Amino acid sequence: MLADDEGECRFWVDDGGATFLPVWLEQEFAEMVKSEGESVWEFELEEFLQDSVPWLAEEGYGISVFPVAARPDSVVMPAVEFAARINTILAESYGEAFDLPYL
Repeated sequence: MLADDEGECRFWVDDGGATFLPVWLEQEFAEMVKSEGESVWEFELEEFLQDSVPWLAEEGYGISVFPVAARPDSVVMPAVEFAARINTILAESYGEAFDLPYL
């Protein structure tokens, strides 16, 4: 994810006023879209799903998956839906998923 010089996460707001947190699969992709004064932060998926998603959901913020400047219509979804999709992929692909009480 992106953060400013003070360590605050960068949220994006769409034309309709919806706020979302942009996330990328790899640091290199985030590096391609960061602006001056921003840095890229990596996070552990399990920690993000357990700690950040409930807060994002409570605030009404969504998640934008792999946004790129050339394609502003990236996949945006509620934070809990993001967590549910990730857990489904983990369960189907690896036979294990995270224990997330909010799902």
